[in-house]
Amino acid sequence: MEVNVVCSLFSSRVSLALVSLLLTLGAPVRSVAQSPPLAATLQTNRGCGAGAVFDLGEAISFRYSVSQSAFVTLRLRRPDGTVSTLLLNQPVTGGVIHSVPGVIGNPTGDRLLTLDASIGGQAAHVECTYTARAGTAALVASVETNKGCGPGATFVLGEANSIRYRVSKNAFVTLRLRLPNGTVRTLLLNQPVPGGVTQSIPGVIGSPAGDRLLVMDAATATESAHAECTYTATGSGGAVTLSLALDRGCGATFHVGERFAAIYSASADAFLTLIQQRDDGTMRVVFANRFARAGQSYTIPGLAATPLGGRTLILQTSSAPSTPVMCKYTVIQ
Repeated sequence: MEVNVVCSLFSSRVSLALVSLLLTLGAPVRSVAQSPPLAATLQTNRGCGAGAVFDLGEAISFRYSVSQSAFVTLRLRRPDGTVSTLLLNQPVTGGVIHSVPGVIGNPTGDRLLTLDASIGGQAAHVECTYTARAGTAALVASVETNKGCGPGATFVLGEANSIRYRVSKNAFVTLRLRLPNGTVRTLLLNQPVPGGVTQSIPGVIGSPAGDRLLVMDAATATESAHAECTYTATGSGGAVTLSLALDRGCGATFHVGERFAAIYSASADAFLTLIQQRDDGTMRVVFANRFARAGQSYTIPGLAATPLGGRTLILQTSSAPSTPVMCKYTVIQ
């Protein structure tokens, strides 16, 4: 019995000595390490299950992630049994939350999101349910100017204005302006607009004078709304004074190839047009309907070119009553 104890002690000491020797000599120590299994997450912006309830026409986003870079397939099954594939074997970076935006459409009822991820023989599957219901409040649209609508919304030609619009839910908006001469301008065409936020389009009142009509149409997947606003432009705001000069003064002479600059301004906000007229009567539009802020000077470069002879620059506006101004110069060899 004592012999067995001694042998056992001897064996233990030899084993410890060998381990110590291996560590001293720097022998490699192998460790068996396995990478964590592939995992995935999936939810809506309101989570999943009973609390994830959306109204028809409401915005939604699907948020998902994978624990390591993988290929992802994301599908949506609706209450009527139809299935949409939102992602198909899409390469997705691991450790990052990704999002797919959308809008709730028909039919109402419970929906099932399924996400399948795979990489290197590993796979992960997650599901998320949410519910679509008929909206509790109707879509509402509104549009007005910064002076409201109707008789009190009167502007003078050349005056700054803004058009303000709003929808009660996320919707696609088309906004048109009908001018007194019957022409129609499309300011927005099926523009996605967030619900509950007032948007604004700045502008300047231009010709012709008279009553204007704003027409706004908004639509979601299931609803539509319509709004109108009238306002008036008048020419009674007083004349706009225009200014036009050359950097070397009107009446200057330039050699062919010589550069110069024209400087112009207006006393009120206006859309300006600059025309060049030669002595032979031919005309060229330098620019048309370019907006100028009241009292601000603008510069436009020029180059003296053939044919030789006199030139007249003419600055005018149709935004408000005004007198065109002219500035002459001559091109020589």
